[in-house]
Parts: sequence; structure tokens; C-alpha cells
Amino acid sequence: MLAEAVRALYWFHPLAWLAIRNLRRESEHACDDAVLAAGQDSTCYAGELLHLVRGAQSPSRYLSTALAVARPSNLTRRITAMLDPTLNRRRPTRRATLISTACTVLLLLPIAALRAPAQNTAGHLSGSIVDPRGAAVASATIILSNAATHYRDMTATDASGNFRFEALPAGDYDMRVLKPGFAELTRPVVLNTGEDQVLKLALAMGAVLEHVQVSPSTPPAVPQAQTMAPKRIPVGRSVQAAALTLRVVPTYPQAAKAAGIEGAVALEAVIGRDGVPESLQVMNPAADPDLARAAVEAVSQWRYRPTLLNGEPVEVLTKIEVTFTLQP
Repeated sequence: MLAEAVRALYWFHPLAWLAIRNLRRESEHACDDAVLAAGQDSTCYAGELLHLVRGAQSPSRYLSTALAVARPSNLTRRITAMLDPTLNRRRPTRRATLISTACTVLLLLPIAALRAPAQNTAGHLSGSIVDPRGAAVASATIILSNAATHYRDMTATDASGNFRFEALPAGDYDMRVLKPGFAELTRPVVLNTGEDQVLKLALAMGAVLEHVQVSPSTPPAVPQAQTMAPKRIPVGRSVQAAALTLRVVPTYPQAAKAAGIEGAVALEAVIGRDGVPESLQVMNPAADPDLARAAVEAVSQWRYRPTLLNGEPVEVLTKIEVTFTLQP
């Protein structure tokens, strides 16, 4: 009855049905062993069982459909076991029962320990995403990943900048927050069992990237100065990215050209609220000094349409790479 109750609970699992079938088979063997152990002759007992099956297969017997023993496969297996004199039909000793029980417990405990982390949840992780001025950032993508368990989940902020993860497994996570116009935010998150953690994260403005290639055939800097039509590039719902309105192309230094020197100069600056590059720095000190000087002189004359955050200009980082090459 206990086995049938377990099968009713785990009806969807094929191993439950297999266990019930094997339990029935072992029960039939146990009945046969008990009869033979009581002194009944195996040949006589097999004959009685065969006579019972023949009678049960008659259509006139109303119990015929209820006798599982009448199945040919069951009958053949049982008679074969009855007539096998090498089988041990004695009841297990108390010592053997204790040993088998201990082995079963030792086998099940590690399996239960392996299943425990999968069932261990940390509750909920929620929070809000804001911009540098504290305003809500909508439609930001939040990604949680656990390198140890290969678990990964993703959600997005609502119109109020709020997000929520439901029933996360406990563990160490890496969080990434992505939103066009803002710098990617990464931070570790540790979730403990039964914890309801609330975070408030502020995004930084994203950097503006520019690339310029200069060759000896490039026209001089002043004639190449070009004014671009100002335009706004909407990013998301609250950021308008900076737009380059005046770009002066660097002039290839004659000394570097004569010496056959090529290379790239990496620059970093802050675009002020007025669109003028500030704090211009060379990020690769190993660059040729003449190339670096030419790049700084040209880029310092660039002008931007400043980045707008919720309609107000803000300072943003810009990274510029100027590549000097002797190839036309």
C-alpha cells in the first residue's frame, strides 16, 4: 500500500513504475520461498501452481482476469526459480538486514546533499537603476550570472527604474547593467539563503568614441577643418548622445614622415557642458612624441554638441584614437 501511494504521488516518473513492477516480482519470489522453506516439495508446488493457472485461464472462472500469476512470463519465471536448487531461500539474518540498511543510507545521503543546493533559494533580489542625477532609468537590461553553477537570468527595469528577480538560488553572482548612452555597470552580488536583498545602482554616462586615420596625403589641418550639421542622436528615453560638430584632421609631422615613423595615439578627454574637450591626455606614453603632439593640437580644436541628460548638458568621457600611417 505504501508503494502504491508513492506511485500515485510520482505517477509522472518512469522509475516509480519500474520500482513497483520490481517490488511485485520480488513479492512473488518471497511467497514462493516461504512455501518451499516450510517443507513443500518444489515439483509438487510447481504442479499445483500450473494447475491453478490452467483453471484461471478458463472463461468460466470469474476470477481469471484478476490473477496476475496467469501471465506466461510471470509463470515461467516463478517455476524456473522454484526448480533451481542453488537458490538461497533462507530469510536474511538481522546482521544482513542492518548492513543493507546502512548501505542504503550511505548511498542516499550523498544524493540528497547533491540535490540540496538546487532546492536552496535565496528569496528575492530587487532594486532600482538611476542616472547620475538620481532620475529613474527605464528599460535597462540587468543580467545575473553564476560562473560556478552556470546559472543565468535576465530582466529589465520598468518605467520607474525598478527591477526584481524571483526565487534565485543562493550563491555568488556577477551583475551587469546595460543601457545605451550609459557606461556598463558591473558588480558582484552575494545571495544568502532566505535573503530578500534590495539594491540601488547609479549608472555613469557612457564614453564617446572617435577614430581618425592620418596619412601623408591628408590635406593640412586648417583647410580640412569641417563643420558638420548639428543633430541630436536619441539614446533610450533620457539621453541624447554627443555629436561632433567640428573636426580638425591632424597633419602628419614632417620629421616623423621622413623617419618613416607610424603608429597610433590614444587620447582621452572630457567633453564639457559647452562641447569643448577638456583635460586632454595621451593614454599611451610610448607613442612617438611628434605624432602625439600633432594629435593633441588637432583634437583640442574639436567641438561637440554636448550630451543631454533629461534635457540638461552633462560632462562625458571621450576616447579618441588617431592612427598615423604612411600608406595612402
